[in-house]
Amino acid sequence: VADVSLADILTTWGIDGGSGIVSLQVGAADISRDSIRQLIASGACIDVNLETLSDGIGRGKVSGNLRITIEDLTIVDDHLVSMSGKLAVVDVPADKPNWIEGRLLRELVREAIKIQLPPILPTRIDYTRLGLRFEIHDEAFQFREPSMRDRLHVLLSIDTSKMDMTRRILKQKPQAPVRRHD
Repeated sequence: VADVSLADILTTWGIDGGSGIVSLQVGAADISRDSIRQLIASGACIDVNLETLSDGIGRGKVSGNLRITIEDLTIVDDHLVSMSGKLAVVDVPADKPNWIEGRLLRELVREAIKIQLPPILPTRIDYTRLGLRFEIHDEAFQFREPSMRDRLHVLLSIDTSKMDMTRRILKQKPQAPVRRHD
């Protein structure tokens, strides 16, 4: 499957406003109406406008163009056995950074890595790099830690030059500690 509109796919789930192109290479497939007995695939989704997509989802806003690469996807008997890949917002010039709403970042961190951030984030955070490498085994999400420093990928880099770092709330203890929820 090559060059399929992401908007057409998202519409089937009731999400409007998606943009981007999806490509999928299937190595093996045994799929019926009721189940996925086996699916082995790889693929990519490029040119996803995050502002348009986040508007359609309605849980907060983020800007930038997303690229997702799935290196390996294996599903057996409706069970996600493994998936690995990369997720990155295409780098932008430093003089015009992308941005993410603080509430959306807090929610993403809470959902993805089960950490509750204290309410000290600004309303909008500018960034110039955003991405991660991921692995999922037996439906358990894991952040992959590079074995060498030169393979380290920046998860989030915040541009503090446009933030008021003297705000009093940053000098006090957070109202709620950072907690990991298992």
